[in-house]
Amino acid sequence: IDIRDQTVASLAKRYNTDTQQAARVGRTALNLLADLDGYWQLNAGARTRLLGWAADLHELGKDISHSGFHKHGSYLLSNLDMPGFSQLEQQHLATLVALHRRKLNLSMISERHPWLLPLALVLRLASLLHRGRSAQNHPPVQLIVASDAELIRLELHLDRYWLQHHPLTWLDLKNEVANLADSDIQLSIVQLDQTST
Repeated sequence: IDIRDQTVASLAKRYNTDTQQAARVGRTALNLLADLDGYWQLNAGARTRLLGWAADLHELGKDISHSGFHKHGSYLLSNLDMPGFSQLEQQHLATLVALHRRKLNLSMISERHPWLLPLALVLRLASLLHRGRSAQNHPPVQLIVASDAELIRLELHLDRYWLQHHPLTWLDLKNEVANLADSDIQLSIVQLDQTST
């Protein structure tokens, strides 16, 4: 048993996180990350574990503040005693939690750790797709990357019917397009007919 798993579970319990919501977000984030692996050449083992833990703890700060919980969660992860985690792992977790919503502050990602960006992007999208906190699964979703030297271009493929019946999620996704554009990341939402998915 990895002591880090016990540490994460203990923190989630201590700060009353919704473990079912965290599991939904984590599954979707890991699926989206798999879509990006061909482009970013991610180290599947260590980085997927980090993303899983970040998903488990992404709502850690909600016990303190509802509106700025990503900042509070990041602060806690930067400063709590976390048995099994190195300082660098702890900082990476704090960064992912800080970046999972609102403005994407790329200055938080070190040039030595550019692989944190795709992890942050998929965590952001997964948390948006599960904003309704429903136990129902969202439809099949796929993330495609097409990048050049100056701009990262992402396409999020989703079922048109599902988007029409989840207008608040659709609105949040439109806002995410604008948020990412401020960081030179172009996100397009591609609506597919269900027969195409």
